[in-house]
Amino acid sequence: MRTWLAGIIPHITFVSSTPQSKDQNATVTFRFAVQPEHSNGFGNLHGGCNSTLFDFCTSAVLGMVNEPGFFFWFGVSRQLNVTYLKPVPVGESVLIESELVHIGKRMAHIKGRMRSERNGVLLCTCEHDKVNTDTNML
Repeated sequence: MRTWLAGIIPHITFVSSTPQSKDQNATVTFRFAVQPEHSNGFGNLHGGCNSTLFDFCTSAVLGMVNEPGFFFWFGVSRQLNVTYLKPVPVGESVLIESELVHIGKRMAHIKGRMRSERNGVLLCTCEHDKVNTDTNML
């Protein structure tokens, strides 16, 4: 059985990352090429696919700070809010930027932005709250 994410992953590539520091939040950027199988009936990126992309890409930024017992398994989503600003047509290549805005012992707040790689136009935004579900990993 093929999962929804299995049709998305092959079209995601890593672009860059910056580590967490006292002066800068951890970030990670991916590139995604929108294929016909990711589209809605209007030839644009399907909203569900868009949400899945943000779920995957914003969770990945936790890999910049996780360790055993601290978001080691990337936690679970508490809230995922996507704001769609402009349609993303099939064939478009986008950059998905994720920023770890806040992280505590149990909760993390991550922001995501999807931009056209061609012209930098902001296409949609995301706020993703995650909960650390790690048990004591001794």
